[in-house]
Amino acid sequence: MSSQNERVERLGFPYKPRPWQRAVHRLFPEHKYILLNAHRGSGKTRVMTYRLLEQALFAASRNIEGEVHTFLYITMSQTHGKKTVWNPILKPWLHKFIEAGHVSMNANDLSVSFKDVATGRVYAQILMFGFDEPESIRGQHVHGIVIDEAQECPNEVFQEIILPTTTQNDATINVIGTPKGPDEDKLFYTLWKQGQEEKSLWKVLNRTIKDTGEYPANWEMVLATTEERRIQQEYYCSFDAAVNNRIYHTFDNETHIKPLRRRDGATIYVGMDFNVSMMPAVIGQKHEHTLEIFDEIVRHNVTTQQLAEEIKAKYGTHNVVICPDASGAHRTTQTYNTNHSILQQAGFKILSPKKNPLVKHRLMSVNVLFKDASNPPRHRLFIDPKCENLINTLRFHTYTDGTREIPDKKGGYDHCGDALGYLVWQTFPIQLQSGLRRSRFKLAA
Repeated sequence: MSSQNERVERLGFPYKPRPWQRAVHRLFPEHKYILLNAHRGSGKTRVMTYRLLEQALFAASRNIEGEVHTFLYITMSQTHGKKTVWNPILKPWLHKFIEAGHVSMNANDLSVSFKDVATGRVYAQILMFGFDEPESIRGQHVHGIVIDEAQECPNEVFQEIILPTTTQNDATINVIGTPKGPDEDKLFYTLWKQGQEEKSLWKVLNRTIKDTGEYPANWEMVLATTEERRIQQEYYCSFDAAVNNRIYHTFDNETHIKPLRRRDGATIYVGMDFNVSMMPAVIGQKHEHTLEIFDEIVRHNVTTQQLAEEIKAKYGTHNVVICPDASGAHRTTQTYNTNHSILQQAGFKILSPKKNPLVKHRLMSVNVLFKDASNPPRHRLFIDPKCENLINTLRFHTYTDGTREIPDKKGGYDHCGDALGYLVWQTFPIQLQSGLRRSRFKLAA
């Protein structure tokens, strides 16, 4: 028997998939749950429309007498779906099928019915809904779903209404969108995060404009008139780029996150920030001209003594150097000397300046280590993916609204970044050039 793709292509869709689209089509039989994170104008809607049409037409060969296979195309609203899918894609693609009596389309409820020409019996249907009116979706029992513009779809709509429609028939679920920021309340980011897990059910496909080659004709104009962060968000599919006012703006998931391991015999450096509510330690080693953060320990409502004991139990004290906050945070009558002496009494070496660097210099040192201004730029700071607290800080910590100097203290992202900053400052400090202290700097080797 010929493949599904061959069967559908013989029926004459006016759709000539590009190489990247064909590569996605080949994955459909292997994965029940796919999330396609693709750039604006890539053609991702055509990929998933083809998917539903393929499934609906193929349902004829699997049909049980009297059964109608139902497929849903869900986007922001029916009005949006009519403009982006119904009129520009479904109508022209199905024109010949309608003429031959294989398909009928109802523009009132946005439904497509697939019929056996010999008997007139409907064996499959595609229904179009909007997640702006979720109650209209409730009660369906479907065989496949596409959720478009998923960056706008609330998680609760998916969990409470859409997902239950898939359980009876173990339906396929295909989700598409373009990042609109790391919004924990929206489906697209939630599923994208799940897809990063080692044993995730979701197959995540990231397709940037560089991957697809689908550059718009006026690409040079787009680059000349669009701010960089929006280019990164909409054309290079970055969730982080949508976060305004990011402190660690040179940090990039793909470049700076990679599996790391402790190197036997090399000195372990621990950056530590003293706080009452949350006390983090970021743990790394120098390797050639880079700093590798391979572990973190983040504890809430513990004392310096307790955190020191945990570090000691995990890594011992031999060849372990603590790079702490020089001033520290006070618990009742404690002073920074008490915190340092606790660490020394536990057996650790202390590497700390007499006073902390200026905040802007500390932050600058981290950003420069992630990516400097060399040509080509050097990347000298890397993070292991298990350091989730630190990575969230690097992605989401912002300056206070309207400033580029005062880090936000309300979101809870500052502590891990501070610990990393103290570590970087002591191991790869910025050498500020005389007379140009405000605008010129270089990084010590």
